[in-house]
Amino acid sequence: MTTASALLDWADLTADQAHTLLYSPTRQFDVGAEVLNADLSLVEDITQAVDNTTGDVHWLGNARIHRDVAVNLAMSSELAWGTALLRIYRTVTDLASGLSARKNRGVFCLTAPARPLGSVIFNPASRLWDQYAYAVTGQDRLYLLDREVGYSYVQPKLDASSNPVTFGQAVAAVYAACGVTGFLIDSSRASQALPTDMAWPLVPSSDGSSTPLGAPTDPQLVPVAGSGATTWLDILNDLNKLVTYEPVWADEDGYLRHTPYRDPASVTPSDTFDVDAAGNIVDPDRTITRDLYAAPNRWIGVWQNMPDDGSGNPQTPTEANGGVYIATNQTSGPSSIDALGGVPAGVRPKQYSVTAATSDDVAAQIEAQKAADMRVTTTIACKTRPYVAAGHFTRLTWRDTGLPADLAPAVQVRAAEWTEHFDASDTEWTLETV
Repeated sequence: MTTASALLDWADLTADQAHTLLYSPTRQFDVGAEVLNADLSLVEDITQAVDNTTGDVHWLGNARIHRDVAVNLAMSSELAWGTALLRIYRTVTDLASGLSARKNRGVFCLTAPARPLGSVIFNPASRLWDQYAYAVTGQDRLYLLDREVGYSYVQPKLDASSNPVTFGQAVAAVYAACGVTGFLIDSSRASQALPTDMAWPLVPSSDGSSTPLGAPTDPQLVPVAGSGATTWLDILNDLNKLVTYEPVWADEDGYLRHTPYRDPASVTPSDTFDVDAAGNIVDPDRTITRDLYAAPNRWIGVWQNMPDDGSGNPQTPTEANGGVYIATNQTSGPSSIDALGGVPAGVRPKQYSVTAATSDDVAAQIEAQKAADMRVTTTIACKTRPYVAAGHFTRLTWRDTGLPADLAPAVQVRAAEWTEHFDASDTEWTLETV
């Protein structure tokens, strides 16, 4: 009989150990839960209250708030639903080797569930019928940012001592203003100075002369639009766009992340789903859908917050001064200029109003939009055996001889959506080609 080893943190596993816990046919799964303070410090572990026969964590890439949870808790007293945070984690044990590890699956703000007043359930610890069953739902910590500011928020480009305000300082100031902690800012562009003063008025103006970057949207590049009134999440995402960072996202540990946008095609896959390999974890029932929409073939970015010329004189954006950036698709694919009849008949332009820190950021945002528009998206809907390593836009290689001839035998994909079930039933995926 194999004895279970000490519980490891998933981040400390070797590649071989992680593969074992993702693919071994002798895996055992459990689900745990911890109550946290607002600063993500631990209050208590309430795993014994979790019903592991139901519930799930769901992640959706094009949602404003990416991750949500549904969990049933059996407790004799209520949590502080309005302020408590709940961290969900999974433990996976390979019964053959005894290897066991823990993987956090998200930190959630909870909605107040209906409180049962009648029936109670048995409490095995006290051996009394004194517990109530709460059906709890919640969203990740982006929920704390997706609330209206309630006043005009202004971020000057200079501080009180007339020093340039950096992107990192501006982001930290927003978190201080809204009272949220637990955030991480990637350092690569944190020191970039703001190009202009920025303001988010209580009553926003409307200008329909051009389209805010981007439609159709790559959710890893452009945040989902809000309801109208400015929220803290809107402000942070506007700041992120200055330096071509992704929209703010919450990781599995609950931290709010500010990270550079990377073309999904350039990201190294974390795993391979090989449908035809022995021991693969993919359900054979899978479907594929191809979207052959006609994309623009000329992308025009206009730098809407272009700074003055250094002498206080405003600049009119042009290609010569870096205020206008134009990208074209002359020859590639059915929506190219040449394929549609050449110049001028085949030109399909799309103009974007771009908020950016530098002219290089204008170019980077337009090139990223071009790459997103030019992808002929193939979507794969599938299920796998329980997979606890799914995360934020997880990048994978999909190997499948059943793919169309122009894609077989392998294609690069990223997760657009996944659902992980607490009862160890199959993980559901929507994958899209990159």
